[in-house]
Amino acid sequence: MERTGVIIVAGGSGSRAGGARPKQFRFLDGMPVLARTINTFAAALPGAEIVAVLPEQHIGFWKNLSAHTKSPREARSGSTR
Repeated sequence: MERTGVIIVAGGSGSRAGGARPKQFRFLDGMPVLARTINTFAAALPGAEIVAVLPEQHIGFWKNLSAHTKSPREARSGSTR
């Protein structure tokens, strides 16, 4: 049985982009960039398991934003690249 999984690495701090929050959590046309990414993969690969890799300090913040998307599993990233 073949299975497909998607790992979305969203562990960056977004410091080069500037702003108050990391770019994966910024809104683009009314939805967080990370939510758009997850939704795109979910539509293209129905039934695939999706895992978002996030900095530990942002997981709670993401859970508040994830109402915009199918909630993926989260994995904690390291503190640096």
